Amino acid sequence: GKSTIQRFFKSKSKDLPNPFFFVVANRQQPRSFSFKSTVSPRTLVDFAVRATTPVMYSVSDSSELRTHCLSKKMCAIVLLGNELEQQDNTTLTRLSKKFRSIAFVAANSTTHAISFEDSLPSREWVGNSPRLVVVQPQPKKRFAAKAYRGVFEENLVSTFLESANDGRLQLATLRAKPTLTARKPKGKDSKDKASK
Repeated sequence: GKSTIQRFFKSKSKDLPNPFFFVVANRQQPRSFSFKSTVSPRTLVDFAVRATTPVMYSVSDSSELRTHCLSKKMCAIVLLGNELEQQDNTTLTRLSKKFRSIAFVAANSTTHAISFEDSLPSREWVGNSPRLVVVQPQPKKRFAAKAYRGVFEENLVSTFLESANDGRLQLATLRAKPTLTARKPKGKDSKDKASK
């Protein structure tokens, strides 16, 4: 088989520095570290920390959802309200570091709607707490999902994600591929009807 350099750094294979540094983390392809002179240990550590820090991408359409979520082996979609409380933000940051095999994405549910929204806990029920849904690709281009329905506390959500991560969580097959669309501004439908 091909070596890591042949697979991921083919364009650099003839002019690689010696030593050659790269890092792999968070379901991403290997990232190389380029330098032109002697590098300090501190610089290498800083590069490794930055490269391995989990990123929760903000998505606002179906294309971004597909790139950062649906193309991954497992994804957690976090639907946010008007504002993300500091405690919830801390919880999500810790969870993304703990579950590096799960891709985390966030979407503003006040301005955008996920296609299976009717199957989720209502905004009135959860208040301003984030709503979290695990999504996993299935054979034949299908997708399965499961919404978290408890209090949004780190230990409880962690238990939910652990069961998803090890295959114990029973997911429901979705009727169609998930999409994310912008909500229509309030009053638009009534204006359209009045103009007809």
